[in-house]
This record gives sequence, structure tokens and C-alpha cells, in this order.
Amino acid sequence: MSLQSFGFFGFLLVVAAVYLHLPQRWQSAFLLAASWVFYALAMPSMLSVTIAIAVFTYLCGRGMTAREGARKTAFLRIGVVGLLAILAFFKYNGAFASDGGWQAVAMPLGISFYSFAAISYLIDAARGDCEVEKNFIDCALFLNFFATVTQGPICRAGALLPQFKEEHRFDAARTVRALRLMALGLFKLVAVSDVLGLLVDEVFPNYRSYGGPMLVLAAVFYTFQLYFNFSGYSEVARAVGLLLGLELPENFKTPFFATNFSGFWSRWHISFSSWLQDYLFMPLAWADVSGLTGGKTSRLPAEFCVFTVFFVSGFWHGNTLPFVVWGLLQASYRLGEELLHRRLGKPKKKAPARVLWAKRAGVFVLWCVSMVFFRVGSSPAAAPLTVGDAFAYLGRCFMGWGPARFASELYAAASGGFYANAIMVAAYSYMALVPIVQPPVIRLCTTKKERLIRMPYQKGSVSKTTKILFPIVVTMLAGLVAPASVALVGFLMFGNLLRECGVLNALSETAQNVLANLITIVLGLTVAGQMTADKFVRPDTLLILALGLVAFIFDTAGGVFFAKLLNLFLPEGKKINPMIGAAGISAFPMSGRVVNQMGLAEDNQNFLLMYSISVNVSGQIASVIAGGLILTLMSSCV
Repeated sequence: MSLQSFGFFGFLLVVAAVYLHLPQRWQSAFLLAASWVFYALAMPSMLSVTIAIAVFTYLCGRGMTAREGARKTAFLRIGVVGLLAILAFFKYNGAFASDGGWQAVAMPLGISFYSFAAISYLIDAARGDCEVEKNFIDCALFLNFFATVTQGPICRAGALLPQFKEEHRFDAARTVRALRLMALGLFKLVAVSDVLGLLVDEVFPNYRSYGGPMLVLAAVFYTFQLYFNFSGYSEVARAVGLLLGLELPENFKTPFFATNFSGFWSRWHISFSSWLQDYLFMPLAWADVSGLTGGKTSRLPAEFCVFTVFFVSGFWHGNTLPFVVWGLLQASYRLGEELLHRRLGKPKKKAPARVLWAKRAGVFVLWCVSMVFFRVGSSPAAAPLTVGDAFAYLGRCFMGWGPARFASELYAAASGGFYANAIMVAAYSYMALVPIVQPPVIRLCTTKKERLIRMPYQKGSVSKTTKILFPIVVTMLAGLVAPASVALVGFLMFGNLLRECGVLNALSETAQNVLANLITIVLGLTVAGQMTADKFVRPDTLLILALGLVAFIFDTAGGVFFAKLLNLFLPEGKKINPMIGAAGISAFPMSGRVVNQMGLAEDNQNFLLMYSISVNVSGQIASVIAGGLILTLMSSCV
């Protein structure tokens, strides 16, 4: 169960409603049970492993409180070494698998995150930075909290455990903050990361077919895809915690504005990079190695410590060679930066803007190069790529730099990634039938007197809370009635939530104006490019156009007659102009505008746009839900 799925939001709604009304003494136990249910739904086969790690961590912590001196240190060592051994086994046992011998054991979901959280808890408890948790429920909840168990952020015991001791109740202001943060996170995940991934997934497996510009563009797209995916997930997790009254750590702070890699890693995946800083780099940097060097030196070189940290980070991210190379690149970047500082001196704090932007560009380019190895290491098992493919990919970035080739490849990638099916072209094309079909059908079903009906303006206001809750409730109800409709209804409602949340005005205005126009142009060009005779003039596409024609005629007539039926029961002065009934189809906003133009043609003072657009929006939502119901019924009958 992913944090952006409809199932999760239903789960979260139930958990929050119960949790925030329970007595304080039962809240942690309920939240732990909910977290285990969440994990069981996501990966039931590994729930026992997750619980066992929580028990092991708790017992090691309790052992440290019952012992002093060497015995206390022994429990710490057993805990840290044991957790690292468990993590290494699940992460790398697949490397020893063979057809006739060892069979690989699947890696428990999120083990990299909650293992590191457990290690930090034991070390902090040994240092005295936090208290050893005596309550198993709170200790297990710290490790298994459903918002963080799969992808972090990696929380610190000293910050999160005390929050479990507090009573949490519903707070309107906090809930609004949580919903705003969740809206931003979902936008990053769904509207940016997933969309960029469509083109990335088209180019990377077929990189040998593309020239340099397209490969560079795909690498840049993947860099942003990964950022928006990671940061979006972290913000949804933080929003979930906030909804329940828990403050989780911020994980990303505009990393692409960093002017060096030291600054970059203080902004990127902060909970992980700070973990490496506190529990790996600092112990290495302050370790007394005089016994190993015969007294020649008492400290390890800083360069060695930096190299070790980033080398380990590569292994933590994945168990294949591309991730090792990625880690080596990060170590090289960081060490090269330190060597430059030693030779040329530390950079000035107040450098000219052009220098700062040049540094940011340099950091971004080098990061994009490393991301090629990260994407290759993350390639699916069905289409595996090797470290050799990553080097070949980078080599091909310098080849095929012709504008004509780039334009054709960009079109091919967009066509293959976004608009691969000619049926989709026909589905978009039949929208053009609306201004042709609707006016004569409306005139045929109405009299001139009915078309002249004026609908008085009704002044009213809707509360901010209602505007925010409306898209959330509609999406939930759509999922309960017709699960197949959730994806599209969710997109429609997310745009509404983006506008009404009140903190993303610039983003909302861009989406409504500039972005909408750009997407319309790109969509038109792409659809037009697909409308060739061999792809478009086919029985299946022509059948869709014919069905669309019939559907529009019946929808239009049905909406008009339904409005006329309502007028039979409405008094004079409150009757509905039956033309707005025709706007209750999925062609938004074209149908609403057609109805408004027809009203103005009959009476130039009869403005029906507000009413027709509201009907048009309702019809669009209802059409999606109806389509989902049909798909559900058809799939159950097959």
C-alpha cells in the first residue's frame, strides 16, 4: 500500500478518526497495531521479521540499562552488529543465489530505514542523548510507524519517542497545515515525478536508439523525477504525522540551490546524510588509531573518513555495481572539493551572483552524471541494465547532436511514453463534435420561450473548510462506489485542492493559465502527429467517433429533458433554463461555453456561464465515476 493510493487515504482516515479520540494510554498501542496492519497489507510475508527486529532492538536497549561498563557496551555492540548483519543478509543474499542452490530471500520493505533508526536509537541511548525506552509498544512504534517504515524519513529517538507520551487531539489549524503539506507532496509525486517518469522509462531501456540531446534530457528528467519522488513522499509522511499530532523531520531543503557538494548533502535526504555524519563520519574522525599505526598517528585522515561515508552510502542504496560506482562518484566529488579548497582556499561567502549560479550549475551537472548510474542500478528485473550500460549511456551523450534528430526523437519518446495508443487520439478527437452536435439537439428539444428563461443570480459563500474537504470527500466516495475511477477523479480533485489550499497560489495560477495552455498546445501537436491514415482511419477509431456522436446526442437530450422535468415542480421565477442540462457531459469546459453562447444568442443579457460550468463540472465527475462503474461491472462479468 503506497502513501499516494486511495486505499491508504481510506486507511488514514479511519486511523486518524479513532486515534484522535482514544484515551492517551491507548493511543500508542492503537497506532502500533495500525502500523502492523499497514505493513501486513504491504508485505505480509515480512511482518514477522519487522516485529522481530523491533523486539531485538528493545531487548538490547533494556540490556544496556541493566548493565554498566563493559557489559553495557557489549549489549550496544551486539545490537549494532546484529542489526547490520540482518540488514546485510536481506540486502545482499541475492548475490549468492543460483538455480540449483541458494534461493534468494526477499528484502523486507523499508528495512534499510528502520534498521538505521534502530542503530541510532541504541547509540543515542548509550551516549545518553536519549533515554532507553522501557515501554515495548513505544519502542516498536518508533521503528514501525506506518508513515516512515517504508521510505523514511529516518527519525531520531530523542525527538520522536517523547511525542508518543503526549496526548494528541484534533486541531483544526494543525490539520490544515497537514493537508497543505500533503497536497504539495502528492503534487510532487503524481503531477511531476510520475509524469517525468513516463519519458525516462521510455528512453533509458532503449538508450542505444537515441542521440546525445535526448539522453541528456532524460538524465535531467530523471534527476528531477527522483527529487520530486523522494521529497514528495517525505512531505506526505510528514503530513500524516502532523495529522496525528507528530512532528517528523524535514528531509529536503532546495538541494539544487547548493553551490558545493558539502552544502548539497546538507539539503538532500537530510535524515540519511545527517545519520551518516553522526554515526559513521564522526566516530571514524575521532577514533583513536594510535594502536594500529604504532603511535605514528592517532586519527584517521579526514579524506579516508569522507571516502568511507560515501562508499557506504552507495551500498546502502542498492546491492548492484552501479550503486557502488554512484557512491564512488559522490566520494570523488566531495574529496575533489576538499582538495580544491586546500589548494585555492575557501570560497568567499559573498560571491557575485554569476559565480554562485555557475557553481550551482556545476554541482547540478555532476549530480546528473551520477544519477545515470543510480537509474541504471534501479532498472527493473524485466529489463536489467549493467554498469557498462551506464558508461555507454554517458558516452552516447556526446553523439548525434543534430536538431532534426533531437526533434524526431523527442516526438517519438513523448509519443511512446505519453500517447502510445491511437485509440486515445480518437477519444480526444471526438471532443470536437461538441460545438457541432449540441446546438441543433438543444434547439430540437427546447422552445424559444424555454431558451429565454433567465436564472437569477444567487449570492452565497462557501467556507474554506468546505472547499478543502470537498475534493477529498469526492475522491473517497468515488473510490468506494467505483474504484476504477479513482485515478482520474483524484487528478480532477487534486487540481481543486491545489487551488483552494491557499498556500500554493503561484503554482495554482501557473497550472490554470500558463501550464494549461502549454499542455493544450503540446497535446494538440502530439494528437495531430498521430492522426495519419494508417493509425487513425481504422475501424476501431472510427467506431469510437461514431459512439461518441451517439453518446453526445443522447447525453445532450437527456440533460435537457431532465431539466424540463424539474421545471414541472418549480414555481415561476425559479425555473431552470433547460439548456444548462446539456452541459452535464464530460466535455469540460467546451460544453459549458457552448450553452452560454447559445443563451447570449437568444438574449444578449442572459449569462448562463456560471450555471452551465457548474453543471459541466458535475457531469465530468459523474462521467468518470460512471465509467469506473461500467469497467468494474464488465471486469466482474468477464
